[in-house]
Amino acid sequence: MESLSIADAIVTVSQAQAYQLAGCGVDTPLHAIPHGVWTRSFRPPPGSTGTAREDVLLIGRHLRDWNGARQVIDALARNGVRPVVLGASARANLPNALVDARARVSESDLARLYDRSAALFLPLLDGTASNALLEAMAAGCPVVCPELTSLVDEYLGDRSDSFGPGQYDVAVDRLLGHVRQPAHRSARSTVLAERAEQFDWSRLRPRYERLYRESLH
Repeated sequence: MESLSIADAIVTVSQAQAYQLAGCGVDTPLHAIPHGVWTRSFRPPPGSTGTAREDVLLIGRHLRDWNGARQVIDALARNGVRPVVLGASARANLPNALVDARARVSESDLARLYDRSAALFLPLLDGTASNALLEAMAAGCPVVCPELTSLVDEYLGDRSDSFGPGQYDVAVDRLLGHVRQPAHRSARSTVLAERAEQFDWSRLRPRYERLYRESLH
């Protein structure tokens, strides 16, 4: 709190986060500006969104609900789906799980994985923004995640692919829906790719530049 009080300004990546800080008594000027993504780096090639996909992605390690992830992975395995898990600690956090664990991939390979996957599963314990979420949106890859206000309301725009605390069966249903219903996945893909454009860095950069100029004067 002492560090926050001596700052010239505080940038939050969600409006909900700004409300929380204000509620804690922070009186430093708060500015809610979304996190961004270079959409062109993850945009899928034309005509690829309507094809069927069988993979489910799980990316990252920070604040991940690994116990819940194991339950979802086991349920997916019973339905013939073996998730692709990316991250240096993937195998350590999911020992003996039926997953395709990969420590590291290039950005171009990551973009192809988003494009070729039925959905991204983000088993987060908490969060306000996520690189993986925005990258998936830019690629038109549906995101199944917990009902965290910032993620579902401010970034994804709705709660159609979210699940409540401990509702891992709902998460499995959401994921399998995208695996088994290509048309449904394609429709969601279009919505997310279009929404991702508002978070492109080219649109957000002027807001950050203006804030920095005003805060330094």
